[in-house]
Amino acid sequence: MRITHKRSRPKGTKRAEAFITRHFSGCGKHAEEAAAVFLAVEKMCGSRLAGLDPDAALRDVLPEQMSAKDSLEAVEFELALEEELSRKDLVKLAIRRLADENLMKALLGPAAAGSSWDPATIWVRSARGVINERVRLRGGKCWCAEMPSTNETQPTSARASREGARS
Repeated sequence: MRITHKRSRPKGTKRAEAFITRHFSGCGKHAEEAAAVFLAVEKMCGSRLAGLDPDAALRDVLPEQMSAKDSLEAVEFELALEEELSRKDLVKLAIRRLADENLMKALLGPAAAGSSWDPATIWVRSARGVINERVRLRGGKCWCAEMPSTNETQPTSARASREGARS
């Protein structure tokens, strides 16, 4: 008798698939990264996302404090730094920077170190921006990166007649 195991899908996969279908279905690379970002945002929110506006700023999507565990760790870290440095203003700045770096790593994944983004800007970025950055950091080209700009999408005959008029 042969026993087979069903592959269980990660939690939230159906919601992530709906997000992909609605916003990123045309490109495999963007779809993969969109799923990862959706699931990361959902995990950080601590509840199921009915939907995610890919153009909303992360500060409008994510909670200010990610979880009680994070805030407890932050308080302990803050107390240790205050004892060491004895400058509350620098300690608060260092903790904010660390939180921003951790958020950026969680959203950009393993390639976060290759990003040129300043971690302080992560809160004003959109899910779409994070997805695009993940695709860029992943390397290689996707078909949407090869799409011509609006100026280049004119029919060949119109372009030829315009270029002929310049000659």
